[in-house]
Amino acid sequence: MLNKLKAWLDSLIIRHLPDSGHHKQARMIVRGSLLTVLFMAYYALISKVISYKEGVLIQSILTLGFALIPLAVLRRANLNLIGNLFVFSGCTGIVMLSLHTGGLESPVLPWIGLVPIVALLFTNRNWAWAWFVLTLAVVALFIYLQYQGMIPSPRFDTSYKVFLAANCLIGLVLTLFLLNTIFVNSIREINQQLESKNQEIEEKNKLLEQQAGQITAQRDQIILEKQKSDKLLLNILPADIAEELKQNGSCEARQYENVSILFTDFVNFTNYSEKMSPQSIIAELHRYFTAFDAIIEKYGLEKIKTIGDAYMAVSGLPERNSNHAVLAILAAKEIREFVQASMNPEGRSSENSGEGKQGFQARIGIHSGPVVAGIVGSKKFVFDIWGDAVNTAARIEQNGFPQKISISGQTYELVKDHFPCEYRGKVKAKNKGELDMYFVN
Repeated sequence: MLNKLKAWLDSLIIRHLPDSGHHKQARMIVRGSLLTVLFMAYYALISKVISYKEGVLIQSILTLGFALIPLAVLRRANLNLIGNLFVFSGCTGIVMLSLHTGGLESPVLPWIGLVPIVALLFTNRNWAWAWFVLTLAVVALFIYLQYQGMIPSPRFDTSYKVFLAANCLIGLVLTLFLLNTIFVNSIREINQQLESKNQEIEEKNKLLEQQAGQITAQRDQIILEKQKSDKLLLNILPADIAEELKQNGSCEARQYENVSILFTDFVNFTNYSEKMSPQSIIAELHRYFTAFDAIIEKYGLEKIKTIGDAYMAVSGLPERNSNHAVLAILAAKEIREFVQASMNPEGRSSENSGEGKQGFQARIGIHSGPVVAGIVGSKKFVFDIWGDAVNTAARIEQNGFPQKISISGQTYELVKDHFPCEYRGKVKAKNKGELDMYFVN
């Protein structure tokens, strides 16, 4: 029955108070008010029995006042204000009853000790301290009045004093027990809430750990994909050009005053390709150009592009190098050696070796001069070089001999102290007139 009454009161409070943060305080005030009404009515009855008229009047008024407090709570009045009103009413009633029932000797006065406790339950800690100080002041006042003989004698039959004291003591013990129960229940409720919050925190921590793991995995995947894309980009563009492109979305053309351009192509490649399957052609070119890639990387050259069976690289950019011509010839000599070795039967593809072919032979041409390097367009970026030196290098290679390294007069001037060279004479090149050409032995 008591639990049903509590549940009914709680449902009223929840329905009338939308702010869940005030539900606990509201429940305390409503339950305390109803309990106090029962006590006041009981003590009013006792006062009637012992013919204590003032007590009947005071406690009847207090009973009515405390009965109105739950209505004020449900009307959404300020809970701190109501709580202080409750404490004030109780304190006033205790003081008035104590004055008429013996002062310091009154069995009602010990109830004054509940004032700061009830204030702590119904208001807040600051108000509770204020009521505690006021309680001490009331006790000091009673001591003073008692000492001055200003406390009136009880106005009821003294034969009922023991009866009144017994009931007050029982009521006080019962009230303290109830308050202690409330404290214990509050602590238990707080512990349950803390435990629930801890469980929520643990679940959130687990979720965060899972999310952190997913984020870490995603980050690792992003790093891996970035490494792949960077590697792919570096296979297309020089490192500093790729970095500039990533940072700015574009790349400015750069002028290089002196570089060495290397061209190679295969002699009679068209005739060979007519006798080979497309798959064999691609496989052979892949084998050769893969080796060329490794060689030019070894000597610090930058691959520009392949056009069919032609291979183009440059020495001296993007990082400028005064030794660019020497490095270009060292790379050319190693390329020639690789092609020469591939002409042996064990070095050629099975399709070619079965036909008794001699394998591919390469022409290599090198010219040194100024170029402009950069990227054009906005799709499928390609790093390229432009300038008359590029055209001249192409002509040098086209007018070369199989398995010979042909160089221009400009390149010869840069490498003559490093490599033995043979002057070929002036060679007429398309759109270039006569060019001095040399062979590197």
